Amino acid sequence: MLAKVLAGTVAVASGALFAGPMPERLGRELPISTLQDAATAAILDWLGTPDLQIEFASARQRSAVPVPTGTLTLRLRALPDTRGLIPAHVQATVEVRVEGRLSAVIPLAARIRAPRPVWVAARHLPVGHAAEPGDFRSELLDVAGLPRQPWLEVIPERQRLLRSIKPGQILSRDMLAPEVDVAAGDVVTLLAQQESVTASHKALALQSGSTGDWLLVRPLGSTQSVVARVLARGRLEAR
Repeated sequence: MLAKVLAGTVAVASGALFAGPMPERLGRELPISTLQDAATAAILDWLGTPDLQIEFASARQRSAVPVPTGTLTLRLRALPDTRGLIPAHVQATVEVRVEGRLSAVIPLAARIRAPRPVWVAARHLPVGHAAEPGDFRSELLDVAGLPRQPWLEVIPERQRLLRSIKPGQILSRDMLAPEVDVAAGDVVTLLAQQESVTASHKALALQSGSTGDWLLVRPLGSTQSVVARVLARGRLEAR
């Protein structure tokens, strides 16, 4: 079938979809559906994403293009630069040439769908809540036409919500911040080894971090800061 031949010979860089003799079984008409199949392959290659769904508008146009006998060349006009985004709509224009002469120009309006798994809140979640997979359910979202990916396909570990989320709301990157055991401005317990005795002091955290991180803290009543390692929430050990 010509559609398979076309789909297998896409060369988007040059715009060429097919060049060769018209298959005898098609007679002297080239079905619009064949052009759509070829354009689909070209669009998928252009976007570099094979798992898209492409639908063509049922235009009020002829169902086939009459072509004279001779060497057939189909060429897809250059598609615009999407800057890494997946457009929701694209106009693909196919030139039909026979023996090098332009026979027809066929515009094909395509609707692109890009279903992607996203996480939506299963219930109301308050500010500061530690995000867990059980708080969300996975749904498919058509992301074609949306700006750069703000949604999350995987819920990262040790993240807290920066704002409350309503049931059914999509979880996005800007809603989360890494969970910390010590936040800048917290008054923490600073442990310091003095010979064989461990002394405990109150200190002001100057940086934020999680268990194992080294942070700057300043003992209360002192003007000097020291480096300490986070042992647990609110507890650090001086170097």
